[in-house]
Amino acid sequence: MKKPLQLYIHIPFCVKQCTFCDATTVTGDSSAKAEYLAALQRELSSALPALDEFTVANIYVGGGSPTVMNPDALGKLIGWLKESLHLEHRIETSIEVMPRTVGVPSLTGLSAGKFNRFSLGMQSSNPKETKALDCDYNVYDVQDAVLFLDKFHARNVNIDLMYGTPLQTPISWKTSLRTALDFEPEHLSIYPFSKDAGSCPSQVARDEMDAITQDYLKHNGYERYSLYHYSKPGYRCQHFVNRYSGVDYMGFGLGATSYVDGIAYGNTGIYADYVSHSDEFEQVVTDVVQLDETQQKKQYVINNLHLTRGVVLEDYSGRFGAFLDADFSDCLDHLNSEGFLAGDDTAIFLTEKGLRESASVFAMFE
Repeated sequence: MKKPLQLYIHIPFCVKQCTFCDATTVTGDSSAKAEYLAALQRELSSALPALDEFTVANIYVGGGSPTVMNPDALGKLIGWLKESLHLEHRIETSIEVMPRTVGVPSLTGLSAGKFNRFSLGMQSSNPKETKALDCDYNVYDVQDAVLFLDKFHARNVNIDLMYGTPLQTPISWKTSLRTALDFEPEHLSIYPFSKDAGSCPSQVARDEMDAITQDYLKHNGYERYSLYHYSKPGYRCQHFVNRYSGVDYMGFGLGATSYVDGIAYGNTGIYADYVSHSDEFEQVVTDVVQLDETQQKKQYVINNLHLTRGVVLEDYSGRFGAFLDADFSDCLDHLNSEGFLAGDDTAIFLTEKGLRESASVFAMFE
């Protein structure tokens, strides 16, 4: 049986970079975008022999803003890729979409890629807050995008929101939540703003926003299944579930990262180097690290603790031939005594306190 593998395809092009974004991004005209897609196809083609050893569990096209590319070209590229791979049945194929780019031409062109999950950036419904984040879209653009996606029978739509941003208050945050739910998305990704800005809300206000989030989404039928993700029943994102469960992944494109068989590596973030050498593994790949067994165990625990179901003890033992409580007894005892962890005979998982202070928990395993 072939091992499962996730694929991440990075499209770095943006209209401009938002202040909250740490991704590798570039700007460029149509010729630069065409050049990049050609380089990306060369890289993917060179990797097909290696990919033949796996069954692809999901494909995620992110950025950047993938939908600023020529939609026909991008759709054909993903369609060609899927035809060239061993795919799991009913594979999830996700794409991040910038609201202002969504319309009949873009969705028609992308249809060749058979995308079945669309992720919309919204961040906030408040124009002052999105302006503070340098977003090149607003809530009305999101509304229009949702309408177009509905016309194209998209049945799995995610909306990204961000709390703790400059100028935000608990009241404006609840308004953003309410507005997002008015669009009836199947999935929500809710991230904390992590930049240091003087106009950000206090920790007390952020804690209030977190409490509002949990109560409001639970009341409206959304299940929290990971640290940052909520879904209606049956719409958990396989990209996040697989990534946090420890399924290996390969990344393609400028600055993309990979983790396969305990080896972590990343592509160059230098655009000229990538487009010139994308099909030359030794030239394009940087920062190759072989994780030892202890490092692999720690990474596995951190990843799985992102999921509300936590680390499944049987899965850990099956993967490493060891017992979790024996490998990390002192660390687990400390986290339990501090109220960060709970568990039963099948798994250990973060408590509500642990979810709120997850960075402190993860640091214990680093």
